[in-house]
Amino acid sequence: MTTEVAIMNRSAVALAADSAVTISTSNGYKVFDSANKLFELIKGRPVGVMIYNNADIVQRPWETVIKTYREDRRRARFDTLPEYTDDFLGYIRNQDKLFSEEQQEAAVILSLASKASQIKARINATVRAALSQRERGTDAKVKKIVKRQIEDFKEFVESWDVGPWSSDLPSERSLLIKHRGKLDLVIDAVFQKLPMSEPTKSAFRRALLVSLVRFNEDDDSFSGLVISGFGHEDYYPRLREYRVKGMLDGVLLAKTEAEEDISVIQPAYVESFAQGDMVRSFTVGIQDHVRREMILFWNDWLSKAEAKARSEIRSIGGLNASEAKELGKRFLGLSSTSVTDFLQHMQEYEDRIVKGELLQSLSVLPKDEMGAMAESLVNLTSLKRRVSMKDAQTVGGAVDVALVSRGDGFIWLKRKHYFEQTLNPNWAMMHVGAAPDLDEV
Repeated sequence: MTTEVAIMNRSAVALAADSAVTISTSNGYKVFDSANKLFELIKGRPVGVMIYNNADIVQRPWETVIKTYREDRRRARFDTLPEYTDDFLGYIRNQDKLFSEEQQEAAVILSLASKASQIKARINATVRAALSQRERGTDAKVKKIVKRQIEDFKEFVESWDVGPWSSDLPSERSLLIKHRGKLDLVIDAVFQKLPMSEPTKSAFRRALLVSLVRFNEDDDSFSGLVISGFGHEDYYPRLREYRVKGMLDGVLLAKTEAEEDISVIQPAYVESFAQGDMVRSFTVGIQDHVRREMILFWNDWLSKAEAKARSEIRSIGGLNASEAKELGKRFLGLSSTSVTDFLQHMQEYEDRIVKGELLQSLSVLPKDEMGAMAESLVNLTSLKRRVSMKDAQTVGGAVDVALVSRGDGFIWLKRKHYFEQTLNPNWAMMHVGAAPDLDEV
């Protein structure tokens, strides 16, 4: 995982990203502190890009994709940031060399195998829990567990949202027919000798296909893409965030997550991506888990309020059961209104006082201070993960920081290298200089 931060005001945008990358295996996970997640989109153009969550798209590293695009579009210039993002996503859609049909098919199989392996792990855990060590598991018992787990998985994924890319794909029924061979290959390879009836296998085929083409906020099988900066005719910075699941049959499964534009009305913006709990606690004044606990407490209190009120009223005496019930209902209504008013007041206070004053300060923050603040917010999350007894340190390593402005373009404030630059003078010579202006080409 990672933590990334974007801060914008009317003069510039600061981007910061840590270097931790988590590799999950069947035996646990391994964290490396050397990943590159922040890039200049095109040399000499005031646009930066950050990636989070999955570091690959269709089993191709995002770093390779971005740098290949940068090379192929080295003379490109667009009037607006959305034109940059549209061109970049369009490049991915039409890049047959990077994303050949064979590459896409291999990525689909690996994605399906990952989902199927997760279901198999749940089945194995359920079988071990359901059957004692002395009891021999019969095929009928195991088959029943397999059926239940697959039915639960199918019910879960069919509740997912249809992705915005659905109009570019054939129907799910057509996709199921086309990719049945891959689905059967994955199911047979992963489940092997686990007993499964044909109706259960058919349901599993559909569930796997649906998990591939639909979208769910809690599904982590995606890459986060943040692109921010200026187009040639943009005078305030802009930001676009996307979630990319991958590609299927040449269709890019990408969803717009956020569109933010600095303006006279909105002079500043700050946001975190991926693991942003500590950054949000700084910007809004309360940690996510504290907010959740507070809301859960009052919801639980309300669920018991009427019964408690009715019991207390009866203990006073002088009222019959019907009157006590009516007073209990009125007390519940008053209590519910009060709790709602309290939560609304706290939200307004958070927006107006806590975050409002911060954004007011950010709107006039100098460029160097914007970079320092973005770096500090990333380090805040890294520190929290390092000292926490329950959280793995999935944020850490060197923090890359860049500042993008209309006049100066993309400027590195801090940047790590896996090599000594003094030992590689040719690298420095190849990477010095900006793209030529279109008028000069």
